[in-house]
Amino acid sequence: MSFDNLCKLLSEKHPERFASWVLGTPQTEVTILKTELSIEPIRADYVTFLQLQGRILHLEFQTKIESTPPLSLRMLDYWVRLYRLYRLPITQVVVLLLPPKDESEITTTFTVENTHHQFRVIRMWEENPEPFLQDSALLPLAPLTATNQPQILLEQIVQRVNQVQTTQRPEISAYTQILAGLKFKSVVKWQHPLRKGVVNHIPLSQGLRTDISNFEYPDIYDHDYSGGEDYPMALVFRSEGVLKEQIFGINKDACEQPGESYLFYYPPGTREIETRMPGRNVSVRIRLEPHLVRLLSQGQEDYLPCLLKPCLETDTPLPFYQSLGKMTPAMQLALQQLLNCPLQGIMRRTYVEAKTLELITLQFAQMLQDGTSPQQLTNLKKRDIERIYQAKDIITQNITNPPSLIELARQVQLNERKLKQGFRQIFDTTVFGYLHDYRLEQACQFLMTGQMNVAEVSYAVGFANRSYFAAAFRKKFGINPKDYQGQWRKKSA
Repeated sequence: MSFDNLCKLLSEKHPERFASWVLGTPQTEVTILKTELSIEPIRADYVTFLQLQGRILHLEFQTKIESTPPLSLRMLDYWVRLYRLYRLPITQVVVLLLPPKDESEITTTFTVENTHHQFRVIRMWEENPEPFLQDSALLPLAPLTATNQPQILLEQIVQRVNQVQTTQRPEISAYTQILAGLKFKSVVKWQHPLRKGVVNHIPLSQGLRTDISNFEYPDIYDHDYSGGEDYPMALVFRSEGVLKEQIFGINKDACEQPGESYLFYYPPGTREIETRMPGRNVSVRIRLEPHLVRLLSQGQEDYLPCLLKPCLETDTPLPFYQSLGKMTPAMQLALQQLLNCPLQGIMRRTYVEAKTLELITLQFAQMLQDGTSPQQLTNLKKRDIERIYQAKDIITQNITNPPSLIELARQVQLNERKLKQGFRQIFDTTVFGYLHDYRLEQACQFLMTGQMNVAEVSYAVGFANRSYFAAAFRKKFGINPKDYQGQWRKKSA
């Protein structure tokens, strides 16, 4: 989620409080209006229109003053469209989240001959932090306010987040963390109120950032948000803990496991639901912009993994999520060195960047060398791929009584060897390895509903032996099925 779009989301979640802040007077009857205007419809992702008593408030958040067409002309265009539609007075306010390089670039008027239009600009870096610290709706904007002592301000913000109601705290904490990262570009350490430990966001070269997570959750923790951020591609190296992800439209049952690595790309705004299991979570996420792939592979494009070849032509390739399996010993070593960096200051940043580039290199090399790499899909014909997906559907629809491998191959009209090899190429596991994981994923869903006990769930997903089911569940998710169900019951109580 971009910074501007996050601010739009906040203003539409709390329209009365944002309108009261911007206008300086209490506003009680506020209605959110659509942002698509008639007459050659335009849509602004970072614009909020609020209908007040006898007035329209046009509120816009921007990280940059530069735009095409110029901001002042666009504000006039909005004013005309809004007035034509509602015939009410209009107050227009642009909230600048960051100062421009040259403050003289900030203009609040548009003038051409007899046409003169004016709007208001709020400079967040000049705002008093106190009103933002006192209002939980505005709290995520507090890191962007005026301060000569940023560390003290951050400590005050963390203290206020910890005082927010428990039900609202995870959401407000996440939003505040994102906006803090916009201003504090060096290393942002954030103490999450519901976990022990920290996440370090470390911006490196342009278009590259490394996030180092080392924390512990006492309970199952869910987070529903729009992802992608400003770095839509990510390489993940997980050392400890299990993270389940539902990435809408891309992968509905992703699951990060300790000792494994992953690569994915999906555009900003993609909805994700993360479920973190109790216990310690340690991972490194390397986030990069697609153009960096071109830069890193310049002159060596033939050696770029096929999955990333589209990045040579565009900054918006088709979305993908790829599990790359177990990390190599070299990757494990580089990961541990990065997690335990002994340096501080500028030397720490240099060290982190070197290890980050090393991990990128090692993961790309693994994709090229691994016989199950996505590039090998070119050996399968389209009809073969369709039949392998058909095989996947057959086993998942018959989890308690699946066909044998020979029978499955006969049903999809493939020979057994091609079925096994093709299944591994597409799903990065064996036929019955996929079925095993699918059964456990289904078990999670049954346990969450609370309508069956553990023994009944074990039988429902095809495990004849309850002890084997419990051991398999614990190995995959790091928690016993009974404890997992207990956590969900406690959350829903």
